[in-house]
Amino acid sequence: MNGLLVDNLNNTDPVLNLALEEYVVRSLSVHRSFVLLYVNEPAVVLGKHQNAAEEANLGACEAKNIPLLRRISGGGTVYHDLGNLNFSFITEQNLKNVNKYDRFLNPVIEVLRDYRLPAELDVNNNIVIRNKKVSGNAQFTSTGRLLTHGTLLFKSNLQQMRQLLTKDNSKQVVSHATKSRPAEVANIVDLYPGSNLTFKQFKADIQNKLFDGPAQSISISKSEWAAVSALADEIYRSWQWNYGRSPGCKIFLHREGHKIELEIENGQIKKMAVASDSRLQSQLKKFIGTPYIVSKIKEIAGTSKEHDGMSWESIIKVLF
Repeated sequence: MNGLLVDNLNNTDPVLNLALEEYVVRSLSVHRSFVLLYVNEPAVVLGKHQNAAEEANLGACEAKNIPLLRRISGGGTVYHDLGNLNFSFITEQNLKNVNKYDRFLNPVIEVLRDYRLPAELDVNNNIVIRNKKVSGNAQFTSTGRLLTHGTLLFKSNLQQMRQLLTKDNSKQVVSHATKSRPAEVANIVDLYPGSNLTFKQFKADIQNKLFDGPAQSISISKSEWAAVSALADEIYRSWQWNYGRSPGCKIFLHREGHKIELEIENGQIKKMAVASDSRLQSQLKKFIGTPYIVSKIKEIAGTSKEHDGMSWESIIKVLF
C-alpha cells in the first residue's frame, strides 16, 4: 500500500485508539494515505447507529468491567481484546474506494492464504474461513477522506465474547437501530492446527504484505497526541456518545416472574410499566429519567439494601 504507518506507541487503550483513528481521518494530510495496526484491551465496540441495550449484555459488561464504546463507522458490534488485531486504512474518498472492500482486504486475505487457509470475502464484507467469520469490516467517510477498518480474530477470548454479545431470551428490544448480523466466529489459530504461529509474527506478516516490505512509519507530535487525548476524553469516554446516541427503543423483559416494559430515549428510561406488581412498579418509578446502564441505576439506588422487602440487587437483576 502506498501510505504511511501511523505509530500508536503500542497503546492498547481502546478509547485512545478510537480517538486516534478519527484524528487521522479528520486532521492529517489529505494528500497521503495512512495505516493503523493496533491491539486493544477488552472492549465491546458498537457501530455508530446501533442500540447499546440491543447489542450487548449490559449486566455482563458491568460485572466484568468491560467498557462499551461506539465508533464513528456503521456496521455491527465487535469485540476487541489482546488476541484481536485491528487494522485501519485512511485514504482518499472516491468511487474506486467507497464500498470496494476487496481493494483493502485482499492483502489480508493473501496472508491467510499463504498460511494455506481458504480465506474469502463474503457478501457482508466479512473475511471468512470455511464459513467461519474471522474479520468484520466497516467504512466511514468525511470531507473527501475514507476510513476502512476491521478486526482479525487471531486468538481472542471467544467465550467472553459470547457472554458479552449473546442475546438474552428473556429480553426483547424493538428499535429501528442497525442490527448486527449473527455469524459463527473462529480464531485464526484454531483454523490453523499444528502451527506455532505467534501473534507477533502474524502482525508482522500482515504489515509486510500491506506495504510490500518494510513500512514507512510516521509519529505524530506531542501537540497532536494532546488533541487525540482531548477527543478521547470529550467524546469516546462519554456516556453521551457511547449510550446516549443509541436510537430510541422499547424493551420487554420477562424475568423473575415479572413482566416489565421500558421505553428508552437518548439512552435514558423515559417510561416504565410493570404488569401486575404495584410494589415493583413503585420501586422502579424512581429510575425514570435515569440512563439505562447498571452503574447509574446503582448510583440512584445509593447504599440502601432493601426497600419494601426488595433488594436493589434483585431490582438490577430484573432490569439487566
